[in-house]
Amino acid sequence: MAVTPEDDGGRERRLAALKEEIAARTGELEASETKRRELEAELAEAQAGRLRAESELRVARAARLRLEADIAEARAEAERLGAALAEAEAARGELTARIAEVLASTSWRLTAPLRQGVERLRRGRGGRA
Repeated sequence: MAVTPEDDGGRERRLAALKEEIAARTGELEASETKRRELEAELAEAQAGRLRAESELRVARAARLRLEADIAEARAEAERLGAALAEAEAARGELTARIAEVLASTSWRLTAPLRQGVERLRRGRGGRA
């Protein structure tokens, strides 16, 4: 079969059109590849950020557990101190009542002149008995 000049010109045009299409598709492919690399870089950055956030979360959870333990310890100490205070106040009340009993007793009132005399003697000797 013989190729006519018309057929040859049509082939050349089709070949040129195909080359243009190949060039356009190659450009699109390169742009897609560039976009893919950019997206992969963004993904890697996001994954690194997620790992950092997870690490910070673990640290924060550990700190929270330590603080909760400190709070429990402080509450126990406050409870212990409250009990000790209640005991001390009860003892003070008992001692105050006992002192009031002694001061109101007959023997305390009867020995008042003797205590006063001893006090005068002490003052007269420069504070020594």
